[in-house]
Amino acid sequence: MKDATIEEIAEVLPHPNADALELAKIKGWQVCIKKGEFKKGDLCIYICVDSVLEDKPCYEFLRNKHFRIKTVKLRGQISQGIAFPMSLFKTLGHDTVVFTEPDVIGSDVSHYVYAKHYEKPLSAQLAGQMVGLMPSYLRKTDEDNIKNNPEIIQELTGKPYYITVKVDGSSGTYFYKDGVGFGVCSRNYQLKEDDKNSFWAIARKYDLENKLKNSGRNLAIQGEVYGPGIQGNLLGVKDIQFRAFNLFDIDNYKYLDWKELQEFCFYNSIPIVDTIDIGPSFNKTLPELQEFANNLKYDNGNLAEGIVIRPTEESYSETLKGRLSGKIISETFELKYND
Repeated sequence: MKDATIEEIAEVLPHPNADALELAKIKGWQVCIKKGEFKKGDLCIYICVDSVLEDKPCYEFLRNKHFRIKTVKLRGQISQGIAFPMSLFKTLGHDTVVFTEPDVIGSDVSHYVYAKHYEKPLSAQLAGQMVGLMPSYLRKTDEDNIKNNPEIIQELTGKPYYITVKVDGSSGTYFYKDGVGFGVCSRNYQLKEDDKNSFWAIARKYDLENKLKNSGRNLAIQGEVYGPGIQGNLLGVKDIQFRAFNLFDIDNYKYLDWKELQEFCFYNSIPIVDTIDIGPSFNKTLPELQEFANNLKYDNGNLAEGIVIRPTEESYSETLKGRLSGKIISETFELKYND
């Protein structure tokens, strides 16, 4: 994931409620900027939401935010991320000549501006003891925000698709591989077996070891672990639960189609994420998807975190150089819960 990139200011619009501010369009994001700081076509250093910056003098204004970039409202307008002028490189002691190539747009400059992805701390019942990093024959459960790469919309257009609810919890991976056996992973690490660990509790609750082993294939199932003590338990359930969203073929190093995930979960009585829209030909716009996400709620009435959009048959994304899949995070959710 790129936390800081060089981007082009696609558009600059007046801020309806603030004379000293303007609204910049950067990729799929809206960002509040100082009036006159940028014009259409300018390059900027864009630092995306859910990034955290190191303690540097030029970031002092973010100290009370613990240097974390969040979705905010400024005088009634959503602002997601921060746009810095290219002079930030010199402020931080770097030579901007390195970044003047024709294909500079989209360049990852996280290292140069001391930006990294913000990781929510795991609760005690999730953290557990590590075996090591997630094995290299698996894939992490990263989902690109479509607003980072709006071109994904065009790649999805015309394809059979499905949209699911994004569960607010912590992602877990459960796998069985010949010669290795059964394993449990958090988002980044393989975990030692522990009766007190919630990821392992899910493995036992749904008998995932035997179900994966009995498939006759080397598979990994990935999903969201949620419940009491996890991210505020916004779904309001009484015990720890699981919703699957991926089925991964380890031997062929690829995700399996939506139908295969559904069938595997149905025959093995494993809960799956809720499908809220499915159709033969995707034709939605980014604003439509954002509005859909903003108004979505869980069954208990709490705001939902967002949505995930995928083709029903696994496809390659030229934009992402990998799996065609993306999420839209609810702006209303972020404003209310993203502490």
